[in-house]
Amino acid sequence: MSNLSELTQYRCMIKSLVRRDLRGRYKGSLLGFLWNFITPFMQMAVYILVFSTIFRVGIEDYAIYLIVGLTPWILFSDSMTEGSGVMVANCELLKKIYFPRAVLPMALLLSKTVNFIIMLGIVLIIAVALGHPLNAEALLFIPVALLLLMCFILGLLLFLSSLNVFLRDIQYITTVVMLVLVWLTPIMYLWDSFDNGLLTFILDINPLSYFVELFHQILYWGEIPDLYYLGICTLAAFVSLGVGAFVFNKLQYKFAEVL
Repeated sequence: MSNLSELTQYRCMIKSLVRRDLRGRYKGSLLGFLWNFITPFMQMAVYILVFSTIFRVGIEDYAIYLIVGLTPWILFSDSMTEGSGVMVANCELLKKIYFPRAVLPMALLLSKTVNFIIMLGIVLIIAVALGHPLNAEALLFIPVALLLLMCFILGLLLFLSSLNVFLRDIQYITTVVMLVLVWLTPIMYLWDSFDNGLLTFILDINPLSYFVELFHQILYWGEIPDLYYLGICTLAAFVSLGVGAFVFNKLQYKFAEVL
């Protein structure tokens, strides 16, 4: 991946790409930017309706538990689904001008993070409205949890988007994996809800389990994050970013030629 000083020089381009994505996503629609609020709110409402009334789950303040877990998951899932194909989607731009290729996944992630912040605001409003207790000291750890999640996602984006240039199936495989992974992450149920050894093992080795639990600790349980979860999330973020940057650096010089 391009060095940080070079990426810093292209910060205006990153801002422009983020702005383009946020404005262009609903260009021509009547409500425009408001869809950035409406869409996540409706996603949360549907999940709450289905799992609170149809599939009843015995978790206190379940609506809060569910939307707290969904918030980081949607950031992850949307980033992966769209970001794995970001190089191919911008192939014409890559051919025309030089810029650090890492700008593209970074801009996409920042755009999705704006949506995350909007969703987080909705979660806090719903929590207050429903009288769910929040811990002010625990809330201070939200930026830490978000930064670790962003580093984890960015590493995967660098890895997958570079591979997708050479093997276009990667983007479609990623979409399928997201459909399965949402059920293998403790978003709609408690981590210790099952006695099944295989399922417990899968949850334990799934890095997303720890990121989701980190947000659950902060926003649902109202606790300062456990060092165990912080440590694993930090390790996952650094490994992901390191591996992703290494693979990206090896492959990025062939992007324009292959595309």
